[in-house]
Amino acid sequence: MTALGCGGRYGGRTGDRPQAPRGGIESAALPYQIVDAHTRKSVDESAFWAALDSDVDEHGPPAILLTVFWHARSSRDIFNSYEGTTVWAHEPSLEEFSKRAPVTNVFAAGDELPGGVEPLAMHHMHEAAFWLPSHAALLVGDSILGYEDEVRLCPEGWLREGESPEQLQATANRALERRPRWLLLTHGGPRQSSPASL
Repeated sequence: MTALGCGGRYGGRTGDRPQAPRGGIESAALPYQIVDAHTRKSVDESAFWAALDSDVDEHGPPAILLTVFWHARSSRDIFNSYEGTTVWAHEPSLEEFSKRAPVTNVFAAGDELPGGVEPLAMHHMHEAAFWLPSHAALLVGDSILGYEDEVRLCPEGWLREGESPEQLQATANRALERRPRWLLLTHGGPRQSSPASL
């Protein structure tokens, strides 16, 4: 099983986890909401853990692939909950990831990761986007954001010293050369993709 783009804060095994109030995780004022990819409705925390427990029972321990170090959030909780879990970090960001998550493996652009996933180096904060060829899907952490009716590059104000909008654009365009049918955006959710570039 491969888990991509972890977020939020969770702890302990199923019985030890705090329960979100009815109305889903959003009403519990947790850091973000979990959204069902098919219905686009909030999923409460207990439902998330129950689904993950079932997936682990069926497929084995998770392989957590991290996009950018800010997104390491619940990886420690998942790592501590399921024996054999691996946590994968982009090698150029290893130091930052190691402050936030129990990294067990590092990868570089072009390596083959669990589930046949291919990491793509992005310009912003040594982010790795993930190409999922079996689904023709591109998962992106922070470099590409989804808005109501469009996708755009992250705001220039998010770029660190030494990063440029031109380099960000170039890496985003390289990732989109794979012509994904789906964009899986940490900020903006899943959406069908049509543009070859931004």
